[in-house]
Amino acid sequence: MIILMGPAGAGKSVQGRLIAKKYGLYWLSVGNILRSCGNESVMSIMEKGMLVNDELVEKYLEEELNKHKNPEKLILDGFPRNLHQVKWLTDYIFKREIKSLRIVQINIDAKTKNERLIKRGRLDDTVSAISKRQKEYEELTIPLIENFKNNRFSIFEVDGVGTIEEVNNRITKALGLSS
Repeated sequence: MIILMGPAGAGKSVQGRLIAKKYGLYWLSVGNILRSCGNESVMSIMEKGMLVNDELVEKYLEEELNKHKNPEKLILDGFPRNLHQVKWLTDYIFKREIKSLRIVQINIDAKTKNERLIKRGRLDDTVSAISKRQKEYEELTIPLIENFKNNRFSIFEVDGVGTIEEVNNRITKALGLSS
């Protein structure tokens, strides 16, 4: 399993789809799962730039994860975002006996991130929502990187600035996927 982490606008979804297609893996975007779950209160929360509560995220994610017989071939985008979700994911990994977990942190500067978010134009990419997501990312998600490191998980930090191909080459090289 590969986990792609980084702030909104870092390119997790673009890179996740590209890597999945290139290497025969399956990309799961938690944001897309939540946007397509049909739950209006979830959409309302997301449009305000707030995080959906852990129980709902985990419920919808587990439904998707369980559709896949080989979780080793999954790319997880947008999860985990807080320590509760790390615990849930760790339990899931042990339950499914996942042997390989690789975490990629895509780093990007604020100016590039904001430009990308405005260009993609999703309903939940308002200036207010972007600002809230960035604050939550800094307060909740950045500490996860340290938590993973402290628990001896390998974190591959990659510069997310550049063309799609440049960033993809950095990620696949870091993961040992490039030839």
